[in-house]
Amino acid sequence: MTTNRPRVIVDTNCYLRLYFTDVRPMLGPHDDGPELLICQELNDEFWRSKKLRRKYTWIDTAAHKEEMNAATITLDAKNSTLVNRARKTLEAQAYSLLTAYCARENIGLRELSDADLTALATADVLNAAIATDEWPLTHVARTLQFDVFSTVDIVAELERCGRIKREHRLALVKDWLNYEEELPRGWEDRYFVHFDERAVSNLN
Repeated sequence: MTTNRPRVIVDTNCYLRLYFTDVRPMLGPHDDGPELLICQELNDEFWRSKKLRRKYTWIDTAAHKEEMNAATITLDAKNSTLVNRARKTLEAQAYSLLTAYCARENIGLRELSDADLTALATADVLNAAIATDEWPLTHVARTLQFDVFSTVDIVAELERCGRIKREHRLALVKDWLNYEEELPRGWEDRYFVHFDERAVSNLN
């Protein structure tokens, strides 16, 4: 997918990490850069999880909920049918791909969650990209030739289009590190590729 304003379906771990910044709104349509959207299942994943709401207490606010609701995709009857159909196909493909990968790497079997499958199917129907830091979803999506962003990739896009500034990005990463956010393997190398500087936990 190559457009000036790509639609990107952002999974839960990704939008929670983006919400470490005070810049608002973060999700939804903007004049430039990616349109960051979430599926209803991904929205519900946070609000129904006491564990996540305790961990990310600053997101558990009416303002964040309003923004997330506004960025939640609403499907008409036709697209809902198409998403359900695509989900069944993708579930079988994902299981096959992850079974083969985990066997090859000699690791325990991983499967996509229901929310992951819905996000992937919705991206398929709407010709959208996926933003995730979860390796199983990343592996399946890339193998099936979806456009895939990590959170660091999204931050780079947001800075490129002027939605956030360098100081916002530095503060965001500092908070990730100080909060000991469980970021994906290799994220610091990806960060250096985008910004030609290392991630630091102290801005002084």
